[in-house]
Amino acid sequence: MTASEIKVVCPDLPVWLETAEIAVQKNQAGKVPAYICELLAMYRRAASQSVECAEDLAERYETGDLPCGSCLHTASAWHAYAAELGSTKSALRLAHLYSWTTSEIDNVNSSSEMAKKTISNALRRNSPNTADLNSAASAAMLLLNGRVDKEGVEIIEALIDHKKFVAHPDFAVLNKMVRLAQCQRGNVSLSLQIASGKISEDSEFKAGIYKVLERPLPLVGLPNPEKVKETLDMEFPWFAVVNEQIYRQLVVQQYSSVPAFKLRPLLLAGPPGVGKTTWARRLSELCSVPFRAVMAGGGSDSMFLRGTPRGWSSSRPGAVLQAIATENVANPLFLVDELEKASPDNKNGRIWDVLLQLLEPVTAKVYLDECLQVPCDLSQVSWIASVNEIGQLPKPLLERFTIAVVQATGEEYFPVLVESVIRSFAKELGLDPRMLPALDNSDLDVLRRCNGPREINRTARMMIEKHLVNDRQHARRN
Repeated sequence: MTASEIKVVCPDLPVWLETAEIAVQKNQAGKVPAYICELLAMYRRAASQSVECAEDLAERYETGDLPCGSCLHTASAWHAYAAELGSTKSALRLAHLYSWTTSEIDNVNSSSEMAKKTISNALRRNSPNTADLNSAASAAMLLLNGRVDKEGVEIIEALIDHKKFVAHPDFAVLNKMVRLAQCQRGNVSLSLQIASGKISEDSEFKAGIYKVLERPLPLVGLPNPEKVKETLDMEFPWFAVVNEQIYRQLVVQQYSSVPAFKLRPLLLAGPPGVGKTTWARRLSELCSVPFRAVMAGGGSDSMFLRGTPRGWSSSRPGAVLQAIATENVANPLFLVDELEKASPDNKNGRIWDVLLQLLEPVTAKVYLDECLQVPCDLSQVSWIASVNEIGQLPKPLLERFTIAVVQATGEEYFPVLVESVIRSFAKELGLDPRMLPALDNSDLDVLRRCNGPREINRTARMMIEKHLVNDRQHARRN
């Protein structure tokens, strides 16, 4: 049954109240229990279009606070009647009842219709109270997370623009509604066109796969912030401060007009071997974004980032555009490792100078690749850099980063490190971690003497390989 087919008239007097009605008509009310007389009076007021009494009866039929017990069908009829009288509370409740009862299309449509009625009832009131606004907000969220038509979007937008709803105390609800309404309207698309024009070709350069940059490419959406933080805290507890920063950014990004994965530039500073690169790679996995790591140490110039100009036999775009074109995703995550070791030689341009353009939102939006020779929008690329020492980096570059210092791991993190190595090794082999041989106490004693996570990782893998070979040889002998 759809919402339009629901009979919005007062439900019939129940059989268990008919006797009381007859007794009252014969002036024998004294023979009727007081609470039955109270219910009869409530029914009469509801039949006279009392919204409060209709709501009360609907709730009593749901909870079973009646002599006949609970009846969801009758409760729905009373909710529909109360909603027709203008009750936002009953309209919202009926929308939820339809959405929870079954996933059949009729009930989905009924749920949407009742959600729209909830909002309409709230808007029809001259001065809706907080309860009405809360009900309308809940109905809007139910509608936006399900099936919403053009009429539904228009009703939600009218609610958002209502002078009282603008001051709704729940900032999260208001912003999420605005964002979802924009998405339903088609004002927000999780895609981005990288190249601002057509990529020209000549005898020295053929566009090839880079033609995809001329059309909108998808942006990876946002992950569950709580899940990301929970996993990072479990696997990298010594990164707790950084994990918290990432969590906050992911939460705030949910309120963005473009709810796609995007982090502020982050600089990880810490001694070698604490897991900076591994942490960044794991973050990209949890957020489902393409990941690229480039080594700044030993680089003599910036061509790998800014692209090789046409005229060279090795002419090609920069690493960022290569990644975007290859992955067909407009917001990858880049790690620049050992940034402080980049060559300061300015002969062919310094990496630091190119990064300044890529990290600044205004210049990243119109970044000119020397090979493609067309402005490209790289503003949705996320950047992480790692250094062992901060002091050698120029101040203008440091000012573009959020700096996070990662301390060396202590003994308290040893079990986590070993477990992480085993889990990672098993994943590379495509095995359940329980299928790998366990490390004995002597193995663990050796690992405790290792100098940092990198050495623990290398040594533990060698130990597991040794155990696997020994187990295989033992099995062959027997």
